[in-house]
Amino acid sequence: MNGSHKGFAGVARRSVLFVAALGVVVTVGACENRRKKNDIAFDGVFFTTKASYVTKEKRQHFTVEVNKPSKSLEGAKEAGRYQGTQYCIENFGTSKIDWIAGPDAEPQTLRFDNDRLVFEGICKT
Repeated sequence: MNGSHKGFAGVARRSVLFVAALGVVVTVGACENRRKKNDIAFDGVFFTTKASYVTKEKRQHFTVEVNKPSKSLEGAKEAGRYQGTQYCIENFGTSKIDWIAGPDAEPQTLRFDNDRLVFEGICKT
């Protein structure tokens, strides 16, 4: 009877370890799936960005908001440039932008709204 008891304990231990490992895999996978479509990694940091037109009549004129630029200002600037380029390509088929307030501006002239970096540009058509 002692021999069968040890066998059961070994199986139970392996089952617990398997379930624990499976839980880790599922948890890590779920974290990855929570990323939004517009989450972009630059400078090793994921940024959530949003581009939108200023007026319906002139959709070429747009703004880009980059959340939490305090994590990496350089990364946030590149995430904003990327999102602006995506906006222009998707809506006008061009990647050319005339930045009014863009990622290449001097640091002291960058526009912040709370913990968001805000760019403004016009898609060249």
